[in-house]
Amino acid sequence: MNAAGKQIEFAGIPRSNMLKVLGYDLFSVGQVLTEDASYEVIDAEFDGKYFYFVFRDNYMVGSILLGDTTLSAGVKKMIEQHMIVQRFLNRDQE
Repeated sequence: MNAAGKQIEFAGIPRSNMLKVLGYDLFSVGQVLTEDASYEVIDAEFDGKYFYFVFRDNYMVGSILLGDTTLSAGVKKMIEQHMIVQRFLNRDQE
């Protein structure tokens, strides 16, 4: 219950982790497991690096970066600030 007496769930700040596993840098943030078909997943692997992004309702909600974590600050910011990413999701339609 909040200060106004209403029931509301605190979404909080997405949890994130950065560590080194078997010599690979690993970063994860937010929701990385999809619950149903309302989520869209984009992933790619090249040059020993793996990128995994989870979207829902035009927002990025989670990510895993393995081998290259240079995008971690930007990804975390996009998730925390609820930036609309529809433009990137519609890249194949343009």
